[in-house]
Amino acid sequence: MSTILLHSKEISNMQKTFPLLILLLFLLPGCDIEKRERELEQRALEVTHRERVLELKTQELNERQQQLDSLTVEQRNDSLHQIYPQLIGIWNVKMICDETTCPGSAIGDTKTEQWEFVLRDNQLIAIAVSKNKLSRIYTGDYRDSLIVLEAQSDSTTHIQVQLKFDKDKILSGTRKIIRSDECFINYELTLKK
Repeated sequence: MSTILLHSKEISNMQKTFPLLILLLFLLPGCDIEKRERELEQRALEVTHRERVLELKTQELNERQQQLDSLTVEQRNDSLHQIYPQLIGIWNVKMICDETTCPGSAIGDTKTEQWEFVLRDNQLIAIAVSKNKLSRIYTGDYRDSLIVLEAQSDSTTHIQVQLKFDKDKILSGTRKIIRSDECFINYELTLKK
C-alpha cells in the first residue's frame, strides 16, 4: 500500500510539474530567439558600418592613386622637356624598312614624313604629316631613357615607335607596324630638326 501511495504522490507531483515544464519549454526558446535576433541585428549594423568605412577608404585610396598617377605623368613629361628641350618642334623623319613579313613590303623601302612633337595634357604627342597631309597621330611618353609612342592606324593595325637621342642631337629608333594577320614591318628611323 505504501508503494501505491508513493506512486500516486509521484504522479501527483508529476502532474503539477509537467505543465510547468511544458510552459518553460515554450518560453525559453522564445527568449533565446529574441536574444539571437537582437544579436543578428547588431551584427548586421556592424557589417553595414564596416562596409561603409571600407567604401570610404577605397574611395580615398583611389583618389590618392589618381593624384599620384597624375603627378608621376607630369613629372615624367616635365623631365622629358627638361632633359630634351629641343624635342618640341618639327622633325624630318626618314624611315628605312629593315625587316618585314607582310606582302607588298620589302626590305630597303624608304619613307619620309615630318613629325611635330608637342606636350599636351601631360602627354607627348607626335603629329605625322606626309605630302602635306596628316598621316597619323602618335601618343606616348618617356620611359627608361626612351621616347615611346603608339598609334592605331585602323582596327587591324597597331604602330609602336621607340626613339632615343644620339650624341649629335639626332633622334633615332624603330617603328614597328603590327597587323592583325600576324605580319609586321620594322623601320629604322632617323629624325633631324
